[in-house]
Amino acid sequence: MNQLNIMTEFTSKSYEFTSKSCEFTSKSAEFTSKSAEFTSKPCEFTSKPCEFTSKPKIHE
Repeated sequence: MNQLNIMTEFTSKSYEFTSKSCEFTSKSAEFTSKSAEFTSKPCEFTSKPCEFTSKPKIHE
């Protein structure tokens, strides 16, 4: 689990960010710009070209 500390502002201009039951925290979340995927601890954010899907993470 690599945590990248990126001090960048997330601007959703051409992208729609939908988070109803999840909160996006850039401090306790992992940002991966390689596959354009946002993975956070509390929730999982998968960004497909212009789509953000937030799914609650289930305890394994």
